[in-house]
Amino acid sequence: MRKKSAEPESIYAPSYDDIPNTNAEPVMEAASSPISVPAQMSAIDLNLPTQAGTAPLASMPSYAAPTQATAPTTPVNAEDTEQSKLNLAAQLLAKGDKDLARALILSVVSSTHGDIKARAIQMLGQIR
Repeated sequence: MRKKSAEPESIYAPSYDDIPNTNAEPVMEAASSPISVPAQMSAIDLNLPTQAGTAPLASMPSYAAPTQATAPTTPVNAEDTEQSKLNLAAQLLAKGDKDLARALILSVVSSTHGDIKARAIQMLGQIR
């Protein structure tokens, strides 16, 4: 059989009666009791300066919506792109990332011909 405790512990829990009445108008204290400001903060001025010739928002200039960007004036050459891939592959090889460099070089080998393809094959031979 279970024992019953003698007295339950008294626990304080706030109730709705503890909340002040919000229907009453808030009483604002008069400025007679100034807020104490630390000495190191007393020199700070939080008021923004007023400008004599400030224009209202209606007279502010309106800015046009941005237009779509136009295509670059110089056409991108496929050889330039492949040359950039080889330059990037060379930098990756210098840093030791052989897998990514190999992938770039293989893409150049499969998509070009001529001098660029020869250089790519030469770089591929250096990796293996």
